[in-house]
Amino acid sequence: MRTCCRHARALITAAGMGFNAIMLSPIVDSTDNGYHGYWPKDFTRLNPHFGTAQDLKSLIDACHARDIWVMMEIVTNNIGPATNYSAIVPFNKTEFYHSCTVCPPSCNIENTSNQDEVENCRWNGLPDLNQTDSYVATQLVNSTLYNLNTFGFDGVSIANLNNLPYPFINNLNSKIDPTMTIGRVDSPIANYVSSYQSQVETLWGYPFFFMLRRVFGNQTSLSELHDWTKNKDMFADTRSLGTFFDNADYPRILSLNNGDVSLLKNTLVFMLTYLGIPSVYYGTEQYLDGGGDPYNKEALWLHGYNTSSDMYNFMRRMNLVRLQTQLYKHGFHEHTYKDNFYSYTNNGIATSIVTNVGSHGSNFTARVYLSYDYDTYLCNILAMPTAECYRVDITNAISVPITNGLPVVLMPTTQIKSWML
Repeated sequence: MRTCCRHARALITAAGMGFNAIMLSPIVDSTDNGYHGYWPKDFTRLNPHFGTAQDLKSLIDACHARDIWVMMEIVTNNIGPATNYSAIVPFNKTEFYHSCTVCPPSCNIENTSNQDEVENCRWNGLPDLNQTDSYVATQLVNSTLYNLNTFGFDGVSIANLNNLPYPFINNLNSKIDPTMTIGRVDSPIANYVSSYQSQVETLWGYPFFFMLRRVFGNQTSLSELHDWTKNKDMFADTRSLGTFFDNADYPRILSLNNGDVSLLKNTLVFMLTYLGIPSVYYGTEQYLDGGGDPYNKEALWLHGYNTSSDMYNFMRRMNLVRLQTQLYKHGFHEHTYKDNFYSYTNNGIATSIVTNVGSHGSNFTARVYLSYDYDTYLCNILAMPTAECYRVDITNAISVPITNGLPVVLMPTTQIKSWML
C-alpha cells in the first residue's frame, strides 16, 4: 500500500476528531535514510515514498472536499548528508554552499547566540545552502512555487527559519504571497523567537512548546503557566502562534511523563483552550510514546486507527467544544494558580482547571472564584454524559473535586448543547 493511501486512512481519523488542517513533512526526494523528509536530495522530484504525483494530488483533493486545509513543510536551509554534490539536484556545485570560513573547526553551529554562525554554518552537520547566491535563492523559490501550484497546498511551514538570511525570507514570502507562511525558530528564548514574527505570517510557538513539556512532561511548577500568560505580550500576535507540545524533533511527551495519560489530557486541555492555533502531532490519539529519534517517528499504520479509544474521543470532544463555541475568539483570563492546580476562563464561555499532579497524585478539591452569579450551575463537559455539575455559592466560588489528576472544563448548564452529550 502506498504511503498516500495510508495517509487517506489517517485523514479520515483526523477529520473524525474535528481537525480542519493537516501538515505533511517535506515532500521532495531525500537522501537514503531520510524518510522524515528533512534531508533533501532532489528539489525537483517528489519523494517516491509518497506514491505518485497523482496520489498526492488525490489526497489533497480529498482533504479539500472535507474542508480540511493541507500545509507542506519546506527545507531551504540544507541538504541531506553528502560529501559529493554531483547527485544533488539542482545544487550540484560546491559554490552553492556556505564555506566554513566563519565557522568553528567542526563547521557546525556551536554557538546559537552568534547569528552569523547560525546562518552560515552547518545544522547537525548537514551541508548548508547559500541563500545569498541568486541561483540558489531562485531555485528554492521555484521548487516551492511548483509544489504549491501543482498539488494545491494551502500553506507553507518553513523549517529552520532562523538559519536563513532575512532577504531570502522576504523574497520567498513575496513570491508565494498570499499563501499562509509559518516559520520554525527552534529556541526557548521568547525574545529571539518573537523577533522573526515580522518576517512571516506567523510562527510556531517554541517557547510555549518548551513550557508545556516542562510543566506536563517533567511536572515543574504550575507557576510557569502564570508566567507565560503574563509574558505573552512579547509576541506581536499571540493568537496567531502555532501551539504544540510534540513534534518530530523531540521525544513525545508521554515518554517524558512515563506514559501518564492524565498529564497528557491536561496538556491538551490547556493548549486547546489557550490562545493560538493548536497543532497535535500524529499518533497522540493512539498513545504513541516514542523517545528520541527514530522512535518519535513511528509509522502510524503499525499501530492502527482506533477511533473508539478514550484518547480519540477525548480529543474529538475538546476539538468540538473549541470549534463550536469558538473559544479562540473569547480571550483568556486567569482565575487561580496554586501549587496543585491552575484555573482560567475564556471570558465566561468555559472555565478550565488543569493540574500536573498526574494520575498517581493525591486527589484534592480546587476552590475557584468566578464571575458567575450565585446559584449558577456549571457542568464538566469532559465527564458527559455523566452529570458532574457544581453550584456557585454565595461567595461566587465553586469547589471542584480533582480525581486521578484529570482536567476539568466547566460550562454553565444554559450553554450545554446536545452535541456535547
